[in-house]
Amino acid sequence: MMFFLLAGGYGQRARPLSLIRPKPVFPLNGIPLIRLMLGQLRKEGLNRGFINLHHLPEPIRENVDPDLNVTFFAEERLSGSMVMKRAIPFMEDELLVCNGDVFLEPPVGRLKEKHSEPGTDGVLLVRGNPGNYPSIRVQDDDFLGVDRTDRVSSGESLMYAGLAVLKKHVIAGIEDPNFFASLAKNRWRIKVVVHEGIWLEVGDPLAYHRANFAYKRYVADPTENAVSPGVDIAGDSVVERSVIWEETSIRDHSMISDSIVTGNIIVRNGRFSRSIVSRLGVFALPEG
Repeated sequence: MMFFLLAGGYGQRARPLSLIRPKPVFPLNGIPLIRLMLGQLRKEGLNRGFINLHHLPEPIRENVDPDLNVTFFAEERLSGSMVMKRAIPFMEDELLVCNGDVFLEPPVGRLKEKHSEPGTDGVLLVRGNPGNYPSIRVQDDDFLGVDRTDRVSSGESLMYAGLAVLKKHVIAGIEDPNFFASLAKNRWRIKVVVHEGIWLEVGDPLAYHRANFAYKRYVADPTENAVSPGVDIAGDSVVERSVIWEETSIRDHSMISDSIVTGNIIVRNGRFSRSIVSRLGVFALPEG
């Protein structure tokens, strides 16, 4: 099986962070998200695949291990899920499709097992819906469709978890930027597998801030902040519950809490709480 990591989007909800770097390169506890996800796929034996590029492509290229056999598809204009069709000449019968803005332990074995059932054209990984995502309609383990207008209360429905296994003829039949629209129009038999493990997404700045500390708990890191390499916090400064990107210097009695500080800047005598501190300016970190 080969993989396709969807990584070309603009990340509109993640602004202003996504104006500085693409979401797949946002660090979780100092490690770019795309490195973590490709590492997880490699542990499952997936060493060959594809990544699409559009918005700020170079940081994505730079964070892909050259030991992986990855083909990049640069898009002049984003085509959404239809870009996966460019993988058809290179793939065999199935493709593992991954969203580039999530972190999880991919249950590849369970997906393969479900995918091997007779008559199955694809498998979607789903999880409990916290209440702010489109609802996936399921009967037993069959996918029935998506309700994009419904926002349900937490625990009352399922949502797509950003991972799927699709057969070649399904990839060939995708005619919509969002492949769910094509799934709804065809009579393919799509199954679901429910994911109950760790699942983190970086869709907006608040979700990204929370994801860092959830990841720290996942890896049992007891330190207070999520710090990237090359960060210098002077002894006269206090930083609490904050995400600090690489090559940042915090000095001169600065006090920062519950914030995100993007990289390659110097903060002198700063006083920031629930803020995004960046080269583009200082922005409020939204409330939960």
